[in-house]
Amino acid sequence: MRDVTCERLGQLGYKVIGTACLSEAIRVCDQNAKDISLLLTDVAMPEMNGLMLADELRQKRPDLPVLYISGYIDDEILRESVQDAEAMIVTKPFTIETLSSRIRAVLAKQTSALKP
Repeated sequence: MRDVTCERLGQLGYKVIGTACLSEAIRVCDQNAKDISLLLTDVAMPEMNGLMLADELRQKRPDLPVLYISGYIDDEILRESVQDAEAMIVTKPFTIETLSSRIRAVLAKQTSALKP
C-alpha cells in the first residue's frame, strides 16, 4: 500500500520520500528536516506506532504537520492522542482524492499558521 500511495501522490505532483521502516524514516527526516513539509504515517506499524514516530520527529521539528492514516478511527487512544492542531486523520480505506484533499488541508493550515 505504501508504494502505491507514494506513486499516486507523485503523479499528483507531490515529492514523496517513502521509507520501509521507522528507523529509515527518522534518518531521512534528520537528513532532510527543512525540506519535509508533512509527515504522512500509518498509526499501526511494527517497531513503534505513528504517534510515537511523530513525537520523535517533532523533537527536532516541533512545527512538522502530521497526517495519520488509520483503519481504527474508533480507537479511543488514537482520538485522545491526536488532539493537536497540526494533526489530522484519514481512515482506511480511502481514495487518493480523499488523501490528497486531506494533505492540502493540513498544508494550508500550516501555511496560515506561519503567516504573521
